[in-house]
Amino acid sequence: MSITITNVLLKKNGDYIVNDKYLVHKQGNWQDKLVGLTAWLKSNTPTLEMSVVDMRLRKIGKIKKMGHRLMSETDWYVTRKAETETAIPANIIAYRKAIRDTIINEETFINAQEDTRIIGSRETEWPIKEANR
Repeated sequence: MSITITNVLLKKNGDYIVNDKYLVHKQGNWQDKLVGLTAWLKSNTPTLEMSVVDMRLRKIGKIKKMGHRLMSETDWYVTRKAETETAIPANIIAYRKAIRDTIINEETFINAQEDTRIIGSRETEWPIKEANR
């Protein structure tokens, strides 16, 4: 069972509310309720360890999302080219290619790793867009 705990509330009447869902009311004082809630949280909270496959998927997803965001900043050049035949500046073409290459290279590197520490600590160096001349 996997659950993400976003908020916990112990109401005055003794009910626990976790992630906006009520848990069964328990009789006893507030210390007993807190001990019960702590035990429930421990048994229903996933471990922080993530599988290599999950870590790869998460990291690659973040890289692709950032790459697409960077590409979207220059998409208007491509649209303008399609609509008006106005040339895309060479620096924009090179910048967009560098973003695509970065995504491919990072994905290749991450997929070759077996250590989640390496995957998790990997920082992507994104190309910097040169000013138009």
